[in-house]
Order: sequence, then C-alpha cells, then structure tokens
Amino acid sequence: MEFDKLFEVRLLIIPELNDQDLVLQQMAEWLSRLSTDIRIKLIGFRRHGLHPEHSDFAEATPERLEDVHVVFQSYGYQDIQVI
Repeated sequence: MEFDKLFEVRLLIIPELNDQDLVLQQMAEWLSRLSTDIRIKLIGFRRHGLHPEHSDFAEATPERLEDVHVVFQSYGYQDIQVI
C-alpha cells in the first residue's frame, strides 16, 4: 500500500562503536532491500551537552562521515544528508 509519505532513516555515527565498514555495509544492504528511495541522514556524534559518563566516546570527523556517505551511495542511495 502506498501512502506517499516522506520517510527517512537517521543514523547516529559513533566512531569505534558503530562505524566499522562491515557494519555499515550490512546496514546499507539491509535497508536497500526495503528501498533506495529512503532519505538517509548520517548524524555525526558530538560530545557537546553530554553527561560526563558519555563523554568518553569519540566524535565523528567530517572525513569519516564522508566515508560513510560513500558506502550508502554505493548501495544506490541518492538522498543522503550528512549532519
């Protein structure tokens, strides 16, 4: 059934937690089986405003987010936003 609603997937990219190439490839492949018309929002993790117990996570660099963008592009996604 088609509802003509906008939909997207938002992915928080946290270095060394969920940004391994194999994990990203598996995620992109799984999502591509649903549709490549989904908007993908890649959100880089930032420490600003975090509680101290979460401040030990690394921030996502613009270069790493671009690498993640390329992974999703290789699976046919055209609407990818990097935040």
